[in-house]
Amino acid sequence: MTALNATAFVAAGSAAAPGMQTVIGSCTPPTGSSFFYVTAYGPAEVVSLVSGGKSTEILDARPLAAGQSYPPNQQTGTGTSTRDLAFAEFSAPNFLTVSQGDIFT
Repeated sequence: MTALNATAFVAAGSAAAPGMQTVIGSCTPPTGSSFFYVTAYGPAEVVSLVSGGKSTEILDARPLAAGQSYPPNQQTGTGTSTRDLAFAEFSAPNFLTVSQGDIFT
């Protein structure tokens, strides 16, 4: 499954004033889907799974403050720059399986 926000547009910028945009959205995966990788690209990306009303962070590509750590399934050192794809891995038999009504945010 691939999801993207087709309305995302970052205006041109310069070194002194880089173009920026905040994009907020969600994705509803098909019930029963199992994922072995979840990825995100870009600085300040956070991906969470909301299941049963509880939000669980899966990926966090923001710079970490002292004492913080990445989510447990995120691969160490991924998502640390604007050129680096952040990814979380879910190995068998512990795939990330979604239930009815779950959403990625």
